Amino acid sequence: MKKLIAIAAIAITGAAMVGCGNRVPEAQLKNDVDTFAYAMGVNIGDNYQALFSQNDLDTLYLEEYLRGVLEGAKASSNDPRLDAYYAGLAFGKQIGQQIPYINEQLFITDTTKSLNIKNVIAGLANAARGKKLPFPGHMARMIADQKYSEIRNAEVTEWQALNKAFLEENLTKEGVDTLEGGVQYRIIKQAEGAVPTAESTVKFHYEGKFIDGKVFDESFSRGEPLQGKANGMVKGFTTALVNMPVGSKWEVVIPAELGYGPRDGRGMRPNSTLIFTIELLEIIPEEPATEEKK
Repeated sequence: MKKLIAIAAIAITGAAMVGCGNRVPEAQLKNDVDTFAYAMGVNIGDNYQALFSQNDLDTLYLEEYLRGVLEGAKASSNDPRLDAYYAGLAFGKQIGQQIPYINEQLFITDTTKSLNIKNVIAGLANAARGKKLPFPGHMARMIADQKYSEIRNAEVTEWQALNKAFLEENLTKEGVDTLEGGVQYRIIKQAEGAVPTAESTVKFHYEGKFIDGKVFDESFSRGEPLQGKANGMVKGFTTALVNMPVGSKWEVVIPAELGYGPRDGRGMRPNSTLIFTIELLEIIPEEPATEEKK
């Protein structure tokens, strides 16, 4: 117990050391060595905007960044207390960055749900300190996997029910009609242009979202329409394209089996109804085949 108290005291001391004496120093250029060291710093600092961009940082917090650089540089002094503190700080940041990804995979029906990071840290700390646990440490991975499967399966089942109900309700709305396979559509703007075939190369703008309104991809704000073969899209999207005259804009609702089905990951939820706003801009003419020289 005394050892654990001592470790806790060290951690507190380390945190206190971080909070004190972290003011960025003034340069003292007394000789060539000083100038060399200063020039090294200038060379790095002159490109700080690139460093911020690479690490997805906000330049408004430059002073916090500089304090962090100073504290990190102090940690190279072979002080085991600081080494432990900074290693924990880095590892804690990694855990925090993983939580949103785990939330996305685990909670399908309600994206506002989140793991309680305090419980994660409590489990980590209690195991590391050798405290009594509600289950043996070597069983933790198995229990976590089991709970993950139970929670996720329940979420998937609920999500499928919500998507089915959405399709049924949407079909009762004014102006909604159906195409082959159960694809639903509503005309936002109708045009009299040519209608592509499945083999046509088309250019179009789009926005894709789930039934809860979460947008997973779009091209309108980028101002960069997508170009590709009409039959190179998910089946339900192709069905819409080959029925749309050029210049038209439709809202298209695609059942999961004609979309991405059970596929998930990268923001895609399994068995999701997809809601697309599609604006068909043009059919790209096929280049005539050139005869080979004899």
